[in-house]
Amino acid sequence: MTADSHAHYTDSAFDGIRDTVVSESLAACGIIVGSGYDTDSSFAALALADRYDGMYASVGIHPQYDGDVSVIEHLCATRTAAKIVAVGEIGLDYRNADDAERSRQRDMFVSQIEIAEEYDLPIVIHCVKAWGDMTEILRRYRPKGIMHGFTGSAETAEELLRLGMYISFGGRLTYPDARKAHRALCAVPDDRLLLETDAPYGAPAGHEGPSCGTMLYDTTAFAAMLRGTRTEDLTARINENTARIYGI
Repeated sequence: MTADSHAHYTDSAFDGIRDTVVSESLAACGIIVGSGYDTDSSFAALALADRYDGMYASVGIHPQYDGDVSVIEHLCATRTAAKIVAVGEIGLDYRNADDAERSRQRDMFVSQIEIAEEYDLPIVIHCVKAWGDMTEILRRYRPKGIMHGFTGSAETAEELLRLGMYISFGGRLTYPDARKAHRALCAVPDDRLLLETDAPYGAPAGHEGPSCGTMLYDTTAFAAMLRGTRTEDLTARINENTARIYGI
């Protein structure tokens, strides 16, 4: 069972099948961290985590959404049954963003980093077309955390590693044309590597429909092949890393 470091089982793609998919995914993964992207989905992720052993929640406001960060701080302060293990999905996404929007995103990102630091939680980062500002903020605050859904270069991965980040790869890694991500995967040391489904997004090659935990074995096996190791050995390392960074 490979731990799933990032998923969205509150997404409407799972309406009507959520309980079945979550149960099957937990049986396949053992540990799942369900991530919020605004206040409503953060509450929903926590509610789902409270229902299932092995499921945990990350709460936060995604850069493309707006919301009240004081709600995220309140959730972190309560830490219901220790089920909240991170602040995220947070970060920067500069697609189609003007200067005012970029400034808003930076302010929200920094506010949530400060919440994570106050409650000694890692952050889960989303970053698109914003590497310059992202690395500048990470250098300034030095949070502990995870760059989720990484598809960047080996050079970018190495910079993130120097800043103390863990790096998580999803199902897109398994596509033949993802050569940049293949090289990046091999640049990440054993103790900083995570895997994820990003359910319902980014299903591995050969799968149709929403991504879920029963597909994570394929990503693990592919990553093990690229790294020249046994799938079971990589699984054990991923599980150790997931438990360590999330404090599970």
